[in-house]
Amino acid sequence: MRSKKTPQTESQAFSGKHDKLLTPPQDSRLEEDIAFQELFGDHLMKWDASITPPIPALDDLEQLVTDHKQQLSRRLWRDLLLLWVIGGLVISGMLLLLQHNIVVFALVQIGAIAAAAIFLMIAVRSSSKEGRHKWTN
Repeated sequence: MRSKKTPQTESQAFSGKHDKLLTPPQDSRLEEDIAFQELFGDHLMKWDASITPPIPALDDLEQLVTDHKQQLSRRLWRDLLLLWVIGGLVISGMLLLLQHNIVVFALVQIGAIAAAAIFLMIAVRSSSKEGRHKWTN
């Protein structure tokens, strides 16, 4: 013979069976909080007060910003000088190549144009794919 029970949803059956396991009584939580505060409350307050970091002086912050700006400026000028040196070497080499062998110069120019076109196609294709996958509001 079958027992006649009322049908329950899964959430009702789950919450009905496990209510006591999932949520301990509120009174025990309050007792634990009170006991914790009695044991460690003063010590934790003192410890929190002892570890507050000192606030840096305005002069120190200004010096930090100034040093960082100087470092960035030096790096910018170094990179710019390196760019000019490499560009000068490439242009000098191309001019020497133009004077000595015009056919090789033409082949190098065609290769450079083809490489630039391939690079641009790949860059445009990847940027258009990124746009499709980004979330928009």
